[in-house]
Amino acid sequence: MIPPLLDAVRRVFPSESAIDGLVRIDQMGASLGEVRADWLYLWVLSAIYFGLALVAARRRTSRDAAHDA
Repeated sequence: MIPPLLDAVRRVFPSESAIDGLVRIDQMGASLGEVRADWLYLWVLSAIYFGLALVAARRRTSRDAAHDA
């Protein structure tokens, strides 16, 4: 059994949820409804990564603007 802390850390990587969901669909015949939690988790990660990209882009453009001034 994986310790809870390590389980939480591994969930940061999208491949974990994607692999779990795809294996259950392909090898175990699960429906999309049965892998809904993995699917929603991937969307949440997408939103978080998008938000981080926006923050990084905003910081970079403001830093570049300050540097040019």
